[in-house]
Amino acid sequence: MYSRSKSYTAHSSLTKYQVVKIRTDGKIEPCASATSSSALGIVQRSAGAGELVDVVICGHTRALMGSSYTVGTDTRLLMAGTGAKLNKAQSTGNIPIAEIVSQSSSLSYVDGDEIEVFFGMKSPLA
Repeated sequence: MYSRSKSYTAHSSLTKYQVVKIRTDGKIEPCASATSSSALGIVQRSAGAGELVDVVICGHTRALMGSSYTVGTDTRLLMAGTGAKLNKAQSTGNIPIAEIVSQSSSLSYVDGDEIEVFFGMKSPLA
């Protein structure tokens, strides 16, 4: 699997596989906005404030699901949501930032499950 990552300093506590955004001071924090293109990437481990942590900024990674999801039924496009987890992008103005990657059509996920995604999309749904 291909991915590109970069190290950043955490502004606040981060949970492994959360969506993060960059602050004006160059540090990262959780990103929970479905209509913002500010998502930087997916943090690769839990970290406390001031710790250096790797962030996948493009490519394949694991992430946290923030809602129920059924492969083959729900849209493959995902957006940042509550808790800096990924949710289905399904409304006008939502900005998909990732696409779910799955080999099976019978998988279901719930809030908090780790999922495999391709991160790197940032175009609003029309």
